[in-house]
Amino acid sequence: MLSYNRCKKIGVYVKIFLMSLTVEQKDKLLGIKPRFFFAIMLPFILCIALGFYVWKLPFVWQDFFIFFVFYQIALFGISVGNHRYFSHKSFKATPFFEFLLFFTSAVAFQTPAICWAAVHRKHHHHSDKGEDPHSPYFKEGRALSFWEGFWHAHVMWIFGLDTLGIIKKYTQDFYHNERLVNWHRFHMFIGISFLIIPGFIEAAMLGEFSSDNILRGIFWGGLFRVMLLHNAVFLINSWGCHRGIGYRRNETNDQSTNNPLLFPFILGEAWHNNHHGSQTSANNAQRAIDIDPHFWMLKGFEKLGWVSDIKDAHKS
Repeated sequence: MLSYNRCKKIGVYVKIFLMSLTVEQKDKLLGIKPRFFFAIMLPFILCIALGFYVWKLPFVWQDFFIFFVFYQIALFGISVGNHRYFSHKSFKATPFFEFLLFFTSAVAFQTPAICWAAVHRKHHHHSDKGEDPHSPYFKEGRALSFWEGFWHAHVMWIFGLDTLGIIKKYTQDFYHNERLVNWHRFHMFIGISFLIIPGFIEAAMLGEFSSDNILRGIFWGGLFRVMLLHNAVFLINSWGCHRGIGYRRNETNDQSTNNPLLFPFILGEAWHNNHHGSQTSANNAQRAIDIDPHFWMLKGFEKLGWVSDIKDAHKS
C-alpha cells in the first residue's frame, strides 16, 4: 500500500529535482504559463517522481499492455486528429468521428486542437524561416547553433509562444464549428482524467485495487505514456527538420527529412519530408517501404462511412 513514508519519499524526489535547477531555470519554470506547466512540465515532474516508486515494483505484462494501448490512442489523436484533420483538412469526418478525433487528441494531453492546428499551420507557412515557431535554425529571426536550435525546436519554443495571436491568425475557421468550440472546454478534464483512468484499468486487470496496482497503471498508461509521446512528437521538429538527420525524397523549401528511427514512436509521421512535399495529403507514404498505418485506418473508417473525401497525393 502507499504509506505516508512512501508519499514523503515521492515529495523528496520532486524537491531534489527542483533544487537541481539553476536560478535561471527556476525563473523560466515560474514564468511558464499555467496551461503549458500542466501540459508539459507537471507530467514530466510527476513521471520522474512516481517512476522512482514504480521502479521498485516487478514489471508485469499488464504494464506494457496498458502503456501500449493508451499510447496508440493518444498517437492516433495527434496524427490523425490534430495533424491530418484539424490542421490540414485532409479528409471529411462525420460529427461522431470528429468528436472521436478531438477526444483522442485530448487524451494525448498536448495543447488543444485549435492551438495545435494554429501552430502547425504557421510552421508550414514559414517552414524553417524566421517566423517558424519551432525551427531548429531560427528563433525570432536569429540564427541558432546546432544544440541551441535542437533544444529550441524540441521544447523551449513552447514557453514563449503567443498562443492567442497565432490562433486569431491561423485558425479562424474553427469558430465556425460551434460544437468543436464547445468541446474545447473539456480538453483539460479529458487529459487529466486519462492520466488516472489507466491506473484503475490496470488494477482491474491485475484483480486487486491496491495502491501499487493503481499507481503502476497511472505511471505506464498515464504519465510515462504522455512524456514519451510528447518527446516523440517534439523530435519531429528537432530531428525531422535537420538535413543531417534522415533523408529527403522531395525538394521542398525547408529542411524537412524522413527519419525511420522515429517510426516505432510516431508511425507514418516519421516521413516528415514526404508530408512537406504533399502537405494536405492524408497519406504520408510515397513508396512501398513508407508504411503509414494511420492512413490504412482512415481507409477502413471510410468503409464504415465515418470519413470521406480522403486526399491521397500518392495514389497510383
